[in-house]
Amino acid sequence: TERHPQGCLFLFVGFPFSVTDALTEKGYTFVSCEQSKVPSNYVSLSGEDDIKNMNKLLEMLDDNDDVTNVWHNWENEGEDEE
Repeated sequence: TERHPQGCLFLFVGFPFSVTDALTEKGYTFVSCEQSKVPSNYVSLSGEDDIKNMNKLLEMLDDNDDVTNVWHNWENEGEDEE
């Protein structure tokens, strides 16, 4: 749980929609509510081909209109390729 300076409260829970339903019934209102996946372990890619292929996969998923969210456990995403 984290409190925002403007009086907003951020909750990080395992089942956000059941929690929001329960809090809504108690009179709380929400600006937004979304589900995110947080990995318990991360992997680091070191091979140039592995990094290139992962970037390509993520780009292809991003370009696909049928894909709404992508979560991964790639630790070094966004590092410059050399």
